[in-house]
Amino acid sequence: MSRPTRGSSSSSRPFPGARLESETSTAYRDESGPVLGYGTRFDFRLPRAATVTDVSSFFQRQLEPKWRLVEKLEGSVFNFRRGKSFVSINLENARIHVLEVAVDHAYYGKLGR
Repeated sequence: MSRPTRGSSSSSRPFPGARLESETSTAYRDESGPVLGYGTRFDFRLPRAATVTDVSSFFQRQLEPKWRLVEKLEGSVFNFRRGKSFVSINLENARIHVLEVAVDHAYYGKLGR
């Protein structure tokens, strides 16, 4: 089940001047079994002046060293881990001022991860 919401709470801003456009939580399960957890994706509108380098550098400064960079995809998606928690910073659409952040507080240890 997916729950989209809209809003612009200042406490939900991961980058200075970013505005929350949508938030969607989706359950995941092991095949047809019970729900194992939920992943949540936040879509933000970035300020016009923000560059991919600005946003990437901001998140690396904010997350490291407490969060460990575990994967970098195509230079624009950064996946971090802290314990069993996961956060993915997707900058693929940053040039059109869109930032996607996906989180799961207990991602590791489920579904063979």
